Amino acid sequence: MRSITVTYHREDGSWWAESPEIEGFTAAGDSFTEVRELVTSGVPFYLDDDYVDIKEQLEDGAYIIGPRGFLASAVIGSSSGFKTHMTSGQGIASGQPGQSVSRVPVNGLQPA
Repeated sequence: MRSITVTYHREDGSWWAESPEIEGFTAAGDSFTEVRELVTSGVPFYLDDDYVDIKEQLEDGAYIIGPRGFLASAVIGSSSGFKTHMTSGQGIASGQPGQSVSRVPVNGLQPA
């Protein structure tokens, strides 16, 4: 099974993803969920391989570990340690224990 790392970026109110391991591959959309779905279907299609392990990370290097398709909750780690990362239909919250939590809108909605 081939393993690929995909990095998600948020810029000017939209999301996009890339993989330095797949020359020319990008996915873009209005929401994190939309781009994640494009990555999940696009990477195997692009590589012509149905068995690809997609490792996902945010642009700050924090890895996303959790179910694809349904965003419930996850824990992410980075080179500087582990961070708490919670997702819902409304937003992504991430931060280190003992620090305030920052929220990023998902699906164009502002977090509660």
